[in-house]
Amino acid sequence: MRFSAIIPVLLSAAALILSFLCLFAGSKKGFMEGYAVVTLNTSQIGRSLFNTSESSDNPLVSFVDNITNSIESELQDTLNSFAQDLGLHDFYSAHLLDFCEGYFLPGPVTNATLEKSEISKNVTSCSNRTGMYHFDPRQTLQKELKASGHSEINVTDLDWPSEIDDGLHKLKVASNAMFVLYCIAIALMGVALFTALIGIFFEGRLAAFVNIVVDWLAFLAIGIASAIATAIAVKAAHVINHYGNDIGVSASKGNKFLPRKRFRNTMDWNAPDLNAWPTRLVLRVSKALRSNKQFTQASIDRNNVRAAERRAKQREEHARKHRYNARNSEDTAGAHQQDVNERGERDYSLFSQAETLVDNHDHTDMLHRLAHHDSFDSLVDEVGFKDKLRDPYFDSNAHPNALRPVSDKHEQMVKSLPDELWKHIAEYLNPADAACLAVSSKTLAEKLGSAPIEALNDPLNKHFKLSVLHFMNEDLPRHLLCFPCAKYHLRKHPGKETMKIDYVNNPLFLCPSAKTSVLPRMRLTPDRQLPYGWVQLALRARYSAAHGVDPETLSRRWRNAESGWNYRTRYMAHDGRLLMRVVSQRHVPPARMLTKTVERHILYEMQEFTPYFSVCSHWRDGELMNLCKCALSHVPSPPESYLQQLKKAPTIDRALAHPNFIVRGCDWCRPARRCPDCATEYLVEIQMVEDKKDPATPFKHSIVVTRWSDLGDGSSPYTSPEWAAMNGVHVPEHEGGHEYASFSHIGRRAVSGIFESSLSGSIPGQRMLSLNPKNEKLGEEGTLVLERHIELWDSRGALAGQHAVDAKIVLWVRISVAIVGHGRKLLNAQPI
Repeated sequence: MRFSAIIPVLLSAAALILSFLCLFAGSKKGFMEGYAVVTLNTSQIGRSLFNTSESSDNPLVSFVDNITNSIESELQDTLNSFAQDLGLHDFYSAHLLDFCEGYFLPGPVTNATLEKSEISKNVTSCSNRTGMYHFDPRQTLQKELKASGHSEINVTDLDWPSEIDDGLHKLKVASNAMFVLYCIAIALMGVALFTALIGIFFEGRLAAFVNIVVDWLAFLAIGIASAIATAIAVKAAHVINHYGNDIGVSASKGNKFLPRKRFRNTMDWNAPDLNAWPTRLVLRVSKALRSNKQFTQASIDRNNVRAAERRAKQREEHARKHRYNARNSEDTAGAHQQDVNERGERDYSLFSQAETLVDNHDHTDMLHRLAHHDSFDSLVDEVGFKDKLRDPYFDSNAHPNALRPVSDKHEQMVKSLPDELWKHIAEYLNPADAACLAVSSKTLAEKLGSAPIEALNDPLNKHFKLSVLHFMNEDLPRHLLCFPCAKYHLRKHPGKETMKIDYVNNPLFLCPSAKTSVLPRMRLTPDRQLPYGWVQLALRARYSAAHGVDPETLSRRWRNAESGWNYRTRYMAHDGRLLMRVVSQRHVPPARMLTKTVERHILYEMQEFTPYFSVCSHWRDGELMNLCKCALSHVPSPPESYLQQLKKAPTIDRALAHPNFIVRGCDWCRPARRCPDCATEYLVEIQMVEDKKDPATPFKHSIVVTRWSDLGDGSSPYTSPEWAAMNGVHVPEHEGGHEYASFSHIGRRAVSGIFESSLSGSIPGQRMLSLNPKNEKLGEEGTLVLERHIELWDSRGALAGQHAVDAKIVLWVRISVAIVGHGRKLLNAQPI
């Protein structure tokens, strides 16, 4: 007997069992649901039929847009419930022999409180197993509609693309071949198992040869079948995602048939190491296999021709999809403008000569460029304009907005409705919208009367009044809105304002209520604040230079002599909002010299016990301080020679003699963090910074905490969602407030990405995580009180050094009592 043949028996049995499981996956509810070939997601079907447009600055247009958006929102909710009433499930997973259907729990879409990992599939039913099965989504959805009693509704009514049916129909032959190959592979595996059993009792070469041949045939059959299954999954998912995106249908491909191993951490792309063995292996293989044929001029010409054909095909497809006639480059190119496309862009090859980048001079175009645009049309107009400049009261920067022509037809339509109907409509609007509606035209002002304007004087409607006054910024360049007074005050130095330090008296305007009110402001660092008036001025500068100040003029550098922290601030206006970046840094000692007390003295300001660096009002709730402490733990120690190490202990360590001074952090403290409650992002790093005051060690490690924040649109410090969320200001919704969900407003790019790409052309390479993953609202019970008590008790325990044995017990007893009592008062008992 040949006992070594037991190994082929076990392997053949395992392959046979796994193949049967793969073939019969999805035969019943929940049975190997992850081994689906492709999964059709119909939970978002019909979501893209309506698009909400942005609101306009015009009050009447904004009023119409608000009514339209509310109607579309109700239609979306009705569409969702209607799709469920039709009997359509959230997903349909296609397997080799059947398909299964079900719903996503607890919901199909991720949001601020629901992560993707928390969504699971709930399979409700599966179809009967069928050989040569081919998944047809149109037929499946139509059966669902008929089964729910809506046979009069057709899938075509849902704008189902016919391209999906055509694309999936082409895969039918491949699907049949895949099923046949799986059956052949299972049969060959059974034969291989039988021949392996025979090989145990027969030791001849013939049995071993037959076993090897059958095993190879089974391996090829199952490999080709799995490759076809993977190709079908990829192609079907691509077709459905490409053509089904317009109706809210998507698909995900299965990756269990030919799993692709992803070797992570092979190379750290944040700091690539050219001496690592994967890098050297890739370079050697690339040098051996790379050919220089692709760099010849003939190859470049062929690639240019293919690229031109591909771009022409894309333009024709885009024109056919959007129903317009595509134009050739020759139709739009003028003289000496070859290779110019319809958008006026010119294509250059990689190895083009320098002289091809500059075209021949077009003297006619040069003469036209010398003409005046939006200024003098003739010399006579120029002379008349110079006469106007002699008028001392003429302001060349003041260009009054041209009145838009009023349509008599639409004015009559508005006037034909009775006054009571317009007043009834105004009752459904908030006071701000009702006031804007009343002043949008003379006809509406006569029909609504002065009641909407007088309602703004109600103290309960103060925030609505501020939102209405905010619309007048463009018309009042020499005034600034005072939020405590809800009035416009005359600026003291229009166009010459300069932001100064806090203890310097530098008011932007003279407010009569200055001694009885506090102007809104935000904490930047322990010794600096940002008044909201500078946010207004920075955002008003988009109208003209007389309206405000350039955001770049707000940038500052300073140093806190007491703590040793250095600060740099910079501001930028983007999309009607003011973005801010505060970089705080300080030299830190090596990690082996740090204690808990030293860490607290580095990070916390001892009077108010707030961080020395710039933070938002939610810093106590998240992991910000723990991230800084983790970064401090990675600061390397100075190099120790082998002789110094031998003096301490009879061991040597090369890492201590040659430490790596480039600190990259760990996987926990390296990523950037975004506050889930406001538009603030943080990045904690350890960098080598030059210290010019210390000639002995000019380069030292410093902790660098960078904060990016979105300060809002400058409309109001109470109702602007970004500013209010950042400073912890909560205004009820019925008074004009808004809730702010941080991760739902992040969009395609975070605040740090927008800021850095505009200034330096690059974005931070770190990934973005939540600053408070558990979403715990600790407030004063969080880092603040606990760290303060530990600091005070550490100092008290140092005074009572003779009782060090029992100091730890007393310490933790007092911490527990302080947490229960909300940490407001210290215990008066003396240490034991």
